[in-house]
This record gives sequence, structure tokens and C-alpha cells, in this order.
Amino acid sequence: MKLAKKIKVVMCIVSIVFFFYKVAISLPYHASADSTTESSENAPSESTTTKEMGSSEEISEPSNSTVQSDFQSVLAVPTAASGIASVDNFNDFRTALLDPAITDIYLTGDIKLTASFNINSPKNIYGNNHTIDINLQLIGVALAYTTCSISDVTLINQHPYSFFWSEFSGVTINYTNVTSSGQQFIYLPYGTANLYENITASSDTQEVCEVKELNIRNGANVAFNNTSNSYPVVGNNSSTVLNIEDHTTFSAQSNNPTATIAIGQSLSIAATSNFSIANSTGCALGSYYSSAPFTIASNSGIGTWKLNGTDPLPDIGYTGPITTSFNLTSIDIAQNTLNVTSNNSMFPKYFQSKNVRKIASGPFTSKAQVITKDIDLLLGEVWIPPYNFVSATNALGQPQTINDVTIQGEADGEKIGTYQITFTCDDAESVATVNVFDIQLHSLPTIYAKDTWNEYDGLDCIIESDSSSNSSLSFFETNVSVTAQKIEGANMIDIDPQKLTEEEGQYVLTYTYKHKSKSMNVTVEESLFNDQSIYPSILDFGHVPIQYTTNQLIATNATGKIDITDKRSNNGDGYKVKVTQDHVLTGISSGFQLTGSIIQFETGTATNSSGGAVISTGSNQTIDIPVGQEKEVFRVDKGNSRGQIVLPLTEFKLELPSDSPKIADSYQAKITWTLSETP
Repeated sequence: MKLAKKIKVVMCIVSIVFFFYKVAISLPYHASADSTTESSENAPSESTTTKEMGSSEEISEPSNSTVQSDFQSVLAVPTAASGIASVDNFNDFRTALLDPAITDIYLTGDIKLTASFNINSPKNIYGNNHTIDINLQLIGVALAYTTCSISDVTLINQHPYSFFWSEFSGVTINYTNVTSSGQQFIYLPYGTANLYENITASSDTQEVCEVKELNIRNGANVAFNNTSNSYPVVGNNSSTVLNIEDHTTFSAQSNNPTATIAIGQSLSIAATSNFSIANSTGCALGSYYSSAPFTIASNSGIGTWKLNGTDPLPDIGYTGPITTSFNLTSIDIAQNTLNVTSNNSMFPKYFQSKNVRKIASGPFTSKAQVITKDIDLLLGEVWIPPYNFVSATNALGQPQTINDVTIQGEADGEKIGTYQITFTCDDAESVATVNVFDIQLHSLPTIYAKDTWNEYDGLDCIIESDSSSNSSLSFFETNVSVTAQKIEGANMIDIDPQKLTEEEGQYVLTYTYKHKSKSMNVTVEESLFNDQSIYPSILDFGHVPIQYTTNQLIATNATGKIDITDKRSNNGDGYKVKVTQDHVLTGISSGFQLTGSIIQFETGTATNSSGGAVISTGSNQTIDIPVGQEKEVFRVDKGNSRGQIVLPLTEFKLELPSDSPKIADSYQAKITWTLSETP
């Protein structure tokens, strides 16, 4: 865009690396070269968003190589008198497990097991949210009627003889907030496992749990998944007892021809629990003995899904509160269901376990369902309920239209804000959100062809539904898309919005955020003043030895040009270019300044594409770049600047006086070029 007396600023980075020779020499400000002991080998880098050059200089000196030995933090296991150990490695972990005087073990880091062994004393492991890589090792409990516990830990790469496995009678293991993966979670064929709080376990080889008694304790949230395709989630033990207590959430999923839950003695599910037991291949429930009772209760009801079915909703729903009991004759689909009793008359009539791939209670069972979606609304749009509604079914599983759904709440499209809309169908409801926001644009000044342009120049800000505003370019670039079209008579031609100023014409610019769009018309007029100058983006003077005998003049192969086109009048309105260095070359690590250093460059002969001599200042000169003040490099007066004038920039050099102090470091400064549209 054209602005009165527009100023264009271009910057660059300059770098140089100094190093000491491997000889001691007398320095003006040091007793010898050896007195400089610090060195830096990290060459700086600087990224720029405009044409920037930075000046950076690195000076290094050789030093003796220092080898740092590996250090491993070892938390020693306390004496037996304390009974407590903090460990972060396998050796200390094993020592604590094998020491009968240690009862409480606290993990302070992740541990990987590298050997198998048995313990013969009670242990309490506090994982502190760390991970134990079992690494297919066997850590067993070899003492009958021993109680151990493990909490707040992730177990990976479990062996079928899982961590704290035991074949001794009466062994009890308590699990609290444990995540397990591998070949088996629990192996206690003659023992008891108690699960507390949050338990997630998977098995890809055998059962998740093979245990004599498994108790899902009050309030626990337990999720089991077996991908072995041949073993149950809980079972493979003719003595298994499974108790799911009050206020628990229990889910078990498998894919195998035997039952997901296969008991030997009994299964009991409390009425206030929520459960889902599913098998994608076989039946959900099974028993090793026909005398083993299944007792299932649910205050909210029970749903069952038929074998080989795909419906996500239950095929049969049994209204709660419900209590049931029955017996099963085998652990696969050859089973029979016997002795069915229930307070719900439909359950004895329809329930056949061999035909049930999934049985669930609580939130798993309802056929009533409402699906909605959250939407964004652009300020000024009209809201209607179908915008949020997706689908619904009633309690019988029958599809419902939006006319069958109760709707509470509404959204005001004329007011920025967040609105909650509740859709209800029978006992199911869904709350949808409507976010009303705005895309605010602003008018642009006159834009000329070849002007510097950013496609987001027409976007003022995004006002979110919470009334917060964001106007940063980085936010726009990440979240707002831009399209542009050129108007060609009755046609709209798509163009790259970044190239909108390449030629004059009429355009439509469209900004889209959250799938909502606003457009604006843009006029690009013929360009009258263009800057095509090219400046070095970086001046790197390389590695330079420190010496004090002669002045040093270090050159780079960088070049550039000042290239200006002026059509503002018959003979041009004139312009000038200045240059400055922001500060003396300064060490990045030390802050030391290279006093007396000078960056300079040569200029060639200015030429005009329209022909004829160029009346200007700045041709064929050696120009020192001043520190802290601007110096005119090139000026063409009004009446002499019409056309495209080019001034070559060559031979950028750095001069270092022999007597100036120098120390090993990396140095940097910045050079700024300024174009003014008036001479």
C-alpha cells in the first residue's frame, strides 16, 4: 500500500568466528593467552521475519578435553529398622523386595526388571505414577497367607506368571490405581485379588485374571480387555469367585469362543454397580460347574445383546430395579441356562445365556438416545434447532424426528455468547452448545500493484463467544483461512491471496474461521513506487585467528543491490537509502565489545533502465557502516528518479584494528537499511 513518506526497514545478521592459535602470545589486557579459559563452540543462529542481517562473531580457543563420567542417582535402601525404601533402579528394588525387614517400597523413578525371583514377606509398593517394565520376568510371592499391595503404578510387558504371582494358598494382593499390559494381569489360582479405585488391564496371550477370588471393591472403576482370542477375561479356574460390589463400574471385553467371564464357584453383582460384559465371538458368561450361582442385580435395569448381532443398542431390555439368579452348564455356547429366577417376569422367559454376547446394566442399556452436535454461529446468523440435532431413538429403540424431541433453550444469533440447548427423548438427553462469534474486517487504504502485502491485512480481529478478542498475525495464520478471487467481467477467477498485489484489478477477499466466512472487496491500483532491492540476509566472516601485529580486513562473498522503480511523476519524486549498525559487535557469552571494528562495503555505478546518466549520490564509493546512527548510502533527488534505478552493493568487509582488545567469544550486531520515499 502507498503511504506518505513511507519508510521501509530491512535488517541483516553478520557473523564471524575467532579462535586462538595454539601458542602463547602477549595480550594487552591479559598476562598470556592461557589466561582466557572460557570457550564456546555453539555458533548462534537468528531467524528473521523480514529481510534481516545479523552480525555474529564467534571466538574460540582450544582447551583440554574433559570427560564426564556417567552418574546414576542411587537411593540407598534404608536400614531394616525403618521398614521403608525409596528406589529408582532394579538393583535397589530387588534388594528391598528380598529384605523381609522392608515393608513399604516407594518408587522414585521408572524401573525395568532384569531378573526373576520370589519374595517371602509382605510388601506394599507405592508407584507414585511411575512405570515398572516387568520385561517378562517372574516376581512371585512364595509364602502362604501373605498379603501384599501395589498402587499408583503402570505395569508393562507382564508374563503369564504376572507380578506378585503365587501358587501358595491364601495369598492376597491388593491393587489400587494400577494399569497393566502384557500376557496376564493377575495369576493367583489359590489366592485373592482386591481391586480398588481405577484399574485398567489388558492381556494379549492368556486370561486377564486367573484367580480363586476376585473382588471389585466398593466404588472401583475397572476395565478389562483380552485380545488373546482363546482365553476368558476372568476364569480358567474351576474355583473362581467374582464379586462386583456397590457403586462400581466394571467392563470386560474379549474375542474368543469361551465366555468372557467363566466362574467356578459364584458371580455376584451389586444393584448399584454399572457393568458391561461383552464377547465379540462367543457368549458373555459361562461356568465350570452347573451348581455355581450367578446373582445379578441392577437398580437401573439390564440389557442383553444377541450373539452375532451388530446393533449398538440392546436387543432386550429388562426394566429395573431387577434381581436375577441362574446357573450355567458350561463356559461356551453349548451351555444351558438353568434355574432362572427374577423379579422381572420377562427375564426367565427370554434370557438364554448361550445367545447373549453382551450383558450390561446402568448407562450401557438404554435404548433411548439423543445425538446432537455443537455448532458455531457467525454473528447475525439465525439459529434454528435442526442445526444442533443429529438423531434420536425412544426407549423402544424406534427412530424419532426432531418434532418428537423436547427442546429447552435457544440461541440469539444477534448477540455474541455461548448458549446451551437441551434435547430430551424419553429418559435420554443431550446438551448442545451454540457459540456465537464474529469475524471483524476493516477497510484497507489504497493498495498498489507490487506493494508489500499480507493476505490478513483486511482482517481486524476474531471475537470469540466469550467476548475475548484475538488480532495477532500468528493466530490468523494458524486458524483463519483466506481465499481470493479476481473479478473478470461476470467471472470470478480464483487466485493465490498472497499474490493479490501482483497486478492491478478488482478482487474479493474471503476470511473463513470455524467454517464461517466474511468477504470484502479490494481494489489494487497500478504501482507507482516499487522497491526490488536485495540485501544480504547474513554476513558471515568465518573463523578468524586473534592476532595483534597487523590490522585485519576480512571479506565475505555477499553481494546485494538497491533497486527502486519510481513512476510517481513525469520525472520521479526522489528517494534515499540509509544504513546503520545497532551496536558494536558484542560477544554473546561474555558481552565483550570489539571496539574499533568497522563493517564496510563497496558500491558500483548506478544505472537507469530508461537509459541516460543517473544523477545521484552513492555510486562507486567505499562506505563504512556507522554504529548507532544512520548514514546515507544512496540518494536520488526529485526530478531525477523516474524509471528503475539499480545500485550494486559489493565487497562487504570487516576491519579489525591490530591494537583493539579481543577475547574468545561469538559476536553479533544487526545492520538496518531504511528506504524513505522522499529525498
